[in-house]
Amino acid sequence: MSSLSAQGPGSLADREYKRLLATTGAVKKTLSDMYKLAGEKTKIVGQK
Repeated sequence: MSSLSAQGPGSLADREYKRLLATTGAVKKTLSDMYKLAGEKTKIVGQK
């Protein structure tokens, strides 16, 4: 089992957050907000 948490650095959620941040240029948005801005479906389980 990985020692990284689901939201920690290097996690899938962290990588998606950074990718969407670069794509949308959004600041202080949630992952679900950035998926909407990018016009993508939510890929992370547990996100709206």
